[in-house]
Amino acid sequence: MHANTARTQNLRLNRAAAQVLDAMRGGEILHLEFHRTGARWLLSGGQHIDSRVARLAIFNPDVIGDGDALFPHITSQTYRLSRQGMRP
Repeated sequence: MHANTARTQNLRLNRAAAQVLDAMRGGEILHLEFHRTGARWLLSGGQHIDSRVARLAIFNPDVIGDGDALFPHITSQTYRLSRQGMRP
């Protein structure tokens, strides 16, 4: 992949992750669902989120998992913004 193309894609993913975090600051919750076709991320308002964008969002230190994983040592299925992250 050409360096400019990779940089452009990274910028798009980072912008999309920032939009997810903004939605979470507005009260939305990020959910991970499992279906026959695989894992699917969506905000509580119903907007589907690309898995690459969701992974960027949950790596933010202000995003916390609810600890609702089906099995130990796997990712949570529900993510919220911490109170610290809710500050403007």
